[in-house]
Amino acid sequence: MDSSSKNNPKLDPTETLHMHLNNKKVRKSAAFDFWRVFSVVFGNSIGVGIYMKSKQALGAAHNPYIVIIMLIVMAFIGVSMVFVFIELGTSARNKYHTHTSFAETFIGRRTGSMFSLFYCIIYIPVYVGIMAITVSYYVFRSVDDYYNNEVWMNPDLEAFLIIFIAVIIVFFMCISNGYASNGWFKYLHIFFNNLKFVPLLFVLGLGFYAKFHLSTTAFVESNTSQWKMSYFILVIPMLLFELDGFMYGSSIEKEITHKRMLVFGQVVGVILVVMINMMFALSLYFGTSDADSLSLISNFLPSEGALVCKLIIALVVLGSVAGFTSFGVINLSSTTDNDGVQLVYYKKSKEMISHKLSGYINAVMISVVLVAINATSWIIYKDSLERTNPSAEYYYVGQAVTYLIDKISDAVVVIAFTTYLILMLAALANHKTRKVDDVMNVKGSVYYNIVASTLMGLFILYIYYDIFSQLGTGQIGKMLPPIFVIIFFLMLAISFIINEAKLSRIHIDDNDFVLRLNPKNWGKNYDRQKAIEQYKVKHQKFYESLNSN
Repeated sequence: MDSSSKNNPKLDPTETLHMHLNNKKVRKSAAFDFWRVFSVVFGNSIGVGIYMKSKQALGAAHNPYIVIIMLIVMAFIGVSMVFVFIELGTSARNKYHTHTSFAETFIGRRTGSMFSLFYCIIYIPVYVGIMAITVSYYVFRSVDDYYNNEVWMNPDLEAFLIIFIAVIIVFFMCISNGYASNGWFKYLHIFFNNLKFVPLLFVLGLGFYAKFHLSTTAFVESNTSQWKMSYFILVIPMLLFELDGFMYGSSIEKEITHKRMLVFGQVVGVILVVMINMMFALSLYFGTSDADSLSLISNFLPSEGALVCKLIIALVVLGSVAGFTSFGVINLSSTTDNDGVQLVYYKKSKEMISHKLSGYINAVMISVVLVAINATSWIIYKDSLERTNPSAEYYYVGQAVTYLIDKISDAVVVIAFTTYLILMLAALANHKTRKVDDVMNVKGSVYYNIVASTLMGLFILYIYYDIFSQLGTGQIGKMLPPIFVIIFFLMLAISFIINEAKLSRIHIDDNDFVLRLNPKNWGKNYDRQKAIEQYKVKHQKFYESLNSN
């Protein structure tokens, strides 16, 4: 922590900086800190979502102006979350700067375990799964467009290859992360981060050029005349997917010398991310009627040029797979940290899951989820394929393959932001309770937190209502996304119980959860200490082997 932060427990992001940067060496150091934070925020946020969800966002909002308005609202919420997560990250108790670590520190170990299992079982498999399948889909869609979407391959075979290649991508990225995250793979990730700007700037240019040379636009009366309050809320999951990742800038707090740069880097990063999302959305609205970036490219370029440009976009999405598999590998390893509080059971708490093993575990979990969801999607929706109608919902084979995971990803990102909301409320409560007293407070964060948490809470409640209301439609296509969400919740609950029972068995003196699973121990006559002693006698060999290790 720098000297100014020691003298002033309040971190004021509006304070004049030149007083603290009075020599060239310090200025260079501060500029480097700023760039590091900014790169994390910008690199995590600008990626796959901007290509995948722009079309869905317009479809949910029914009005391009609603998307722009909600992007501004999300910018305010994003800046507020930045302030909160900076506070969470300044706690000295957080060895690993993950949301699971924050949950354990500010709420409790069991909440940290629940969050850990959510990220391992649901969030990472779905999030990485949709990115990997999108890479494969974009490749096949590019070829489909080249052949004017005529049947150049058996549709079932094409669907199989889309899924199969996605699985290969997942295994390659996860295992490479496990073995070479700080070696050659790091440089590959840097290459992908730089490559993303090539198609991004190109598509931006095409869209604004189209405004003056094409009549195709999303700003037509049938769109701009639709204003419903529900549209404002239902577009949020797509925007959350586009913006998810900006709060991870707080993860490098311990490595930053100039703490004010943590604030400035993240705030500037969030604002610039939203501005680019808005510009990208506008360019698509100017050049297309449905905000599809690949369609915009087809409208301007000859088939060969369009094929190359679309394949570059597929490479950009591949870079996002590299980034988020890295997060998945690190997250799983950190949950078994035997130097801190173990959140997920692994080998009697005597070892930590290595990055290599974490890579293999993530590869298997992501692939199982990917295959299950996308194979189901193809089986259910393939009969709706209309290869002669470009405006059809299932025009490409890949659209029928990816439809279900796309809808599920919207629900999963809402669940993820629910965990962020819980952490925001925990940070707010900590100002009152001082449960964690080594936190550096960010000036104004309480007020931003109250407003942002209120808005987020209201939005999320309505979105949950909309998701589960689809169960009453009686249409299998609409019912499947909430059914999968329920299945995920059941998997999470079962995994949590098993994990708690295993951790309890090791730490039986402090945690009698495994005993509480027995209905006989639910009554008032339950003698905790006696039950623990009896359990230890009954499993004497287990505890002898535990102590010997």
